[in-house]
Amino acid sequence: MDTLAQAVGNSIAGHRRLLDLTQQEVADRAGVSQKYISALERGERIPNLDTLDQIAGALGVPIRDLLPEAVVTEDAA
Repeated sequence: MDTLAQAVGNSIAGHRRLLDLTQQEVADRAGVSQKYISALERGERIPNLDTLDQIAGALGVPIRDLLPEAVVTEDAA
């Protein structure tokens, strides 16, 4: 089972690849470093909600698309 950090990192990497963007391009769009994006994608770091929102915006997806299903439920407010 993936940790939350691994699941979020895999999601970021998957969306980035679908858009054919480099880590640097996502980093520039989100206002973070390429090293940080790399660490996220490897599951070594977990972003705070503000940063996750910036990354989601850089990828053009809602923040919930970067979270594992177990975290996003229909009952969430």
